Amino acid sequence: MQLAAMFPRSGFRGYDISPTAIRRANERVAEADLQNVEFRVGDPVSLDDARCYDLVLGLDSIHEHGSPERVLRNIANGLKRDGMFLMQEVAASSHLARNAENPSAAMLYALSLMHAVPVALAQDGEALGGMWGEERARQMLGEAGFAKLRFATIASDPLHYYCVAQKDGAGSAGARSALPENRAARA
Repeated sequence: MQLAAMFPRSGFRGYDISPTAIRRANERVAEADLQNVEFRVGDPVSLDDARCYDLVLGLDSIHEHGSPERVLRNIANGLKRDGMFLMQEVAASSHLARNAENPSAAMLYALSLMHAVPVALAQDGEALGGMWGEERARQMLGEAGFAKLRFATIASDPLHYYCVAQKDGAGSAGARSALPENRAARA
């Protein structure tokens, strides 16, 4: 909703599988008198919005889907040709040993096992878990049709990485950089 208020000439749509969450979100939209945002009950696994989005945000969520590969394919399909997908996920490696030096790793694995894994398993799907890691993310994004990936970290958020993914193959794939703090938006 903050983005909708900041960019009143743009349209925003949010999805959640919970009717209660959608009802509450729509109540907040009405209270804020925003005309450019709507929330709908929907599961990204079954969405078929072809080539209609300039930007899709997936904030700390892909690992909680039972079919994350289908969600990523649907996101790629939903983007306009030059659209972008901004994904925020836990800054971890897909390889357990590489996470040993991270002082937050034990807590992050515990959160993953107690929340993300059961949520995905409840959907009868693959349980990536929150610590699925950048290497697996790169692989799955590539398989979903994203040709250009830019992974970045932000000093004010050391627990997450941000990935800007595009279907367009322009530029170098896999570049890693640090974005200035004011370049990332959170919803």
